[in-house]
Amino acid sequence: RVITNFVSLPAFNPGRPLPRRIAFVGRLSAEKGPDLFCRIARAAGPIARWDVYGDGPMRQALATEYGDIVDFHGHSPVMEETWRQVGLLLMPSRAEGLPMAALEALARGIPVAASAVGGLPSLLGGLKGEWLFDAGDVEGAVAAVRRWRALAPAALSSMRLDARRVVENDYSPAAA
Repeated sequence: RVITNFVSLPAFNPGRPLPRRIAFVGRLSAEKGPDLFCRIARAAGPIARWDVYGDGPMRQALATEYGDIVDFHGHSPVMEETWRQVGLLLMPSRAEGLPMAALEALARGIPVAASAVGGLPSLLGGLKGEWLFDAGDVEGAVAAVRRWRALAPAALSSMRLDARRVVENDYSPAAA
């Protein structure tokens, strides 16, 4: 029997508006695609605030090149406060397993747009909308970000409930 990754379900208020902030959460290394996140931010422009939470070998070079459009916050020791700042988690990974950051975001009703690699298609495939894009596809990622930005409040609320339900049904301690 295979037991998948799982996360506890935090308190959830689906009526709380999400900030218009797009975040990358993770290690700043090539397989996670923080450089792609920055390229997506540049291509999409100032439609939202762009934040990177994490550290790693690519941080300095990325901050130098993209610091005008992306805010680099470094390692975040208290993720609960960080999650309150996120409206969309963008995961442009080149390679992935089943990332805990995606599970943590969905458990809080935060939408996730991601590369279709590793366990992400299984995780996000059941959600309404087009939140997956091919690895390395900057234009596809920009389109997903723009779809998120254009969501009407009722559609965003429904998406948040669906996101939470995915974790509750398949990736929570009760599901394990």
